[in-house]
Amino acid sequence: MLKHFPLEEIKVQPSEESESSPLMSVLGSLVKGTLVKYWILFCCSMFFVVSFSGKVVVYKILYIILFLFCLVLYQVRYDMWRRVLKYFWAVVVGYSMVVLIFIYMYQFKTVSGMFQQVFGMSEEGLRDLGLEQFDTVELFARILLPATFLLACILQLHYFNTDFLVLTDLDNVPMRQEGSSEEDLRNSVKAISDMLIKEQMGADSMDTLDSVCLSPSREKDPGNPEEKQPIEEPMTQWGLVVERASLLVLQVLLAVRKLQELAWRLLELHSIKIVSTGIIWISLREVRAIGSLVGPGQTAHTQTDEVSPCMLA
Repeated sequence: MLKHFPLEEIKVQPSEESESSPLMSVLGSLVKGTLVKYWILFCCSMFFVVSFSGKVVVYKILYIILFLFCLVLYQVRYDMWRRVLKYFWAVVVGYSMVVLIFIYMYQFKTVSGMFQQVFGMSEEGLRDLGLEQFDTVELFARILLPATFLLACILQLHYFNTDFLVLTDLDNVPMRQEGSSEEDLRNSVKAISDMLIKEQMGADSMDTLDSVCLSPSREKDPGNPEEKQPIEEPMTQWGLVVERASLLVLQVLLAVRKLQELAWRLLELHSIKIVSTGIIWISLREVRAIGSLVGPGQTAHTQTDEVSPCMLA
């Protein structure tokens, strides 16, 4: 005789493909929050890398002009800087695309001849603009850095710029008490561990329900301890693993946060020293740049010393 089970015991679980794991969601939000804060610093550093790598040409100078415009606007009008930041990244992305397209098109001999006729410039003049023919390996090395910079700016524009503007809004700064940030972090880690334990309990209960449905002739005995023991023991082990892992993750996050605060304090105190040291180091490395500035004055002074005795004679 078949037994009929009430419908209240059967629960439809949502598909695992439709909802993501809470751990992956939290890790994704953590990674995105970090990139929102610091990806713009990577893009700004790439301005210098692209501009000063290799031979200095016109299109690299325009990169520095764009960066200096953004920096000066940030120092003078912070509110205006935030309003035009989206359009600034759009201009940088468009300009980088045009640079890559022109460099790649110039590799064809017919196109290079057409450029000389259209612009009315010699091959040396186009080389000063940054248009030069390379072999395949050298071409890949030359366009790899601008292409990486273009990709970084696209990521900043489409994925991080909106959240960065919300983060840097000085009119809506949340007031936090001391220790509240650490307490929020502890609560978040505890909530994640609880969600993981509940998910594992739900999976085990579904396995138990499937085994009961597949063996309907088995009578349920509430006092039978054999039905509870296989579930409680694995769950106890799983709970211990999750608890220890959550404590380890919490310690790592707290250490990273303290290191981050220390790094920002050091930058605030010693930023001028770091910039001055960088300028001195670049000046010592690029002696020819200083010589080009000092050389004309020294030459003129030497010529004056040579002419003066003749005039006296």
